[in-house]
Amino acid sequence: MGSRGTYNAFPGAGWGGESDTRGHGMTRFAARLDRLHQDDSGQGLVEYVLILAVVGFGAVAGMGSLASGVNSAFTKMASVFGQYIS
Repeated sequence: MGSRGTYNAFPGAGWGGESDTRGHGMTRFAARLDRLHQDDSGQGLVEYVLILAVVGFGAVAGMGSLASGVNSAFTKMASVFGQYIS
């Protein structure tokens, strides 16, 4: 039991009636969360990953029509070369 009469599941963590010599747990967590929110060092990497994902999706989506166009071009070339070879 903590000093306030409530059960403390994390003794010594500063989340109940027990005192914490390292500082208050939730206060430290809030400070870390605030620093993380203000830090934008990974933002550029995330933007590059999103751009690559969109380009990759577009490339995969366009492969079907591109493949049929290339196949059609090779078929036409084969028929033209076939006239001269035989």
